[in-house]
Amino acid sequence: MIHQIADYLNENRASLGLPPGLQSADLSFFKAGGNPWEKGRINFLVFSKQDAEPLLFIKSMRGKDPDESLRREYHMIQKLAACPELQIHLPLPVQMITLAGHDVMLQKACHGERMLASLTQSPFLLFQQNRIRENFSRSLEFVTKLNTVAQTRITPDEFDHAVLNPFLDFYEDYGCSGSDKVMLSELLEKICRIIGNNPVCTPLHGDYSATNIFIDSGNQIKIIDWETAAENSLPFLDLFYFMSKYVHNLKIRPRNRWQRVQETYFGKSWLSHLIRETVHQYCEKTGLSRELGQAIFPLHFLNKARIKYSMRGKEQTQPWINLFEYSMKNLDALCF
Repeated sequence: MIHQIADYLNENRASLGLPPGLQSADLSFFKAGGNPWEKGRINFLVFSKQDAEPLLFIKSMRGKDPDESLRREYHMIQKLAACPELQIHLPLPVQMITLAGHDVMLQKACHGERMLASLTQSPFLLFQQNRIRENFSRSLEFVTKLNTVAQTRITPDEFDHAVLNPFLDFYEDYGCSGSDKVMLSELLEKICRIIGNNPVCTPLHGDYSATNIFIDSGNQIKIIDWETAAENSLPFLDLFYFMSKYVHNLKIRPRNRWQRVQETYFGKSWLSHLIRETVHQYCEKTGLSRELGQAIFPLHFLNKARIKYSMRGKEQTQPWINLFEYSMKNLDALCF
């Protein structure tokens, strides 16, 4: 399979932005994540002998059946790339091909530093406050564009069916109590009332974290890993997930990551204040209301639970469900 990919790269150098004299023999492939061999997917970084930084990032499917998730990711990147404001933040060029019956997606590798790496030098929050504030601000550069220039309007019925009902369906299938189901139904009804009769949907990255944001040599941010993306979803979700995952990864007290996230959103710490500031800036840039953000807030935990459940099972999903249920019952105490 690697030899077939190498031959394809050699024949399609120009369309992939590769050096003109590059030959198959000049390429090396480094496995970079994905699933174990028997589970369907493997990722590669592609290097040349002349360059220390990778040329391409490749996702390939081991099975010969078409893979909907990979094709959905490709089409999402292509659709967003049609917006000039978003194009500069995407891993382009990107191609979707089939080699010997296997789906393969090829995209330009992002160079620079992952945003998450900027926090690995010191475990002390005191020395990271300016960097954390800067990273929260940088995260807004892309997500505010995504939630404004790529909007779509749908009917209220379509909004219920495509955007809101999947939350309720998942929660019911997961095994919620009757009272919690009623509480979620009331929350979704509140979101409908706030949005009104002309609902606006926004694309969703789905895993918008500091791990998936690169800062390149030109100080431009690039967003990778669109496999959990959705074309029609709710605003605020990616922003809340960025902040939750960021706090989750910090090396600060309390040691329990889930407790740390909860105490930050429902407390009065420096981080709580930063979250309030960031939400305020997001609302200013998008024209969306804080009231809508408060109503949507618990759903970012439920959305992560839905993704995690499909990939990892119930045990690793439960902490996200716990945060969701706590948030539903304590919205009045949110820091913003």
